[in-house]
Amino acid sequence: MLAKEIDYVLHNYTIANIETRKFFKRLEVRLLELGESKHNDHNAHKALCRFIYEIFAGFTHVTGRHSYDKVEKMIEDL
Repeated sequence: MLAKEIDYVLHNYTIANIETRKFFKRLEVRLLELGESKHNDHNAHKALCRFIYEIFAGFTHVTGRHSYDKVEKMIEDL
């Protein structure tokens, strides 16, 4: 259901900031992968959990710690 809401926003609202648009697209893809996965497919769960962890922890294994709150910045950019 959340993936459908994100899809609606992506297609009906103009999101000028490309990073914000990419973020919502990645979230939509992760949710769709989870919905299509089998019950015992842990890879889809891990991908979504990793994505959510990066949001709340402000840390990625690729780029390290963020100096700002990504969600707060996206809201400000809208």
